[in-house]
Amino acid sequence: MLSINQKEALALVVEKLTQLGIEYQATGGLAAIAHGAKRPLYDIDIDIHEKDVDAVRSAFKEYIVEDWNNELDGPDDEFDIWMMTLEVNGVPVDISQIEGCRMRTKGGNGYRSQAR
Repeated sequence: MLSINQKEALALVVEKLTQLGIEYQATGGLAAIAHGAKRPLYDIDIDIHEKDVDAVRSAFKEYIVEDWNNELDGPDDEFDIWMMTLEVNGVPVDISQIEGCRMRTKGGNGYRSQAR
C-alpha cells in the first residue's frame, strides 16, 4: 500500500522523467506491490540509463540527499550499484543506474550480474 506522500512523490518523479523523455523502470518494493505483493513501501526505487544520469541529477538537484555514488562500501555490502537518493515529500527515492549493476555472491567472493 502506498501512502498519500508516496503517491505524490512517485507522481512528481514520473512527471519529471516523462517530461525529460527519460526511460525508467520501477523496481524493489514498488514493483512488488504493482505485481500484487501486500507489504509496506519503505522507499521508491527507480532505474535509469547511464546516459541520463546528468539530466536526472540536474532535474532533481533540490531533492538530492545523497549524490551519485557507488553503494559498494564494505565486505558485507551486497550491491555494486551506482545510485543517488532523493527525498521527495518526505519519501526516500533511490535512483539507480541500470547498466553494470551487480550483486555479490554469498560471502562476497564473487559477482553475478542482475538481469535487466
